[in-house]
Amino acid sequence: MLKKSNVLHGPLTSEELSDTERFWIQVEQEKFFPEELKSLKDNKIEKKSPLYNYMPYLDENGFIRLGGRLDFCNLSIQKFLVDYIDSTQRT
Repeated sequence: MLKKSNVLHGPLTSEELSDTERFWIQVEQEKFFPEELKSLKDNKIEKKSPLYNYMPYLDENGFIRLGGRLDFCNLSIQKFLVDYIDSTQRT
């Protein structure tokens, strides 16, 4: 349990929000794409991966990003992957 002196009050800073977003992206990608993360660390991707056709790669933070035409669209990779994860959970 946190000591009362360690508890901060007030709104979150933009840095805290960014750190939190990166944390949850990492958690979700590790949960739903563990094989892809492992393969992409060796610059490979299995053809059986549902991400294969999207030309996935790891960015400088170690997050899965999608290449090809998706690099040029306004849809964030996080949004795409979250939508993908949601759709696979419904089936």
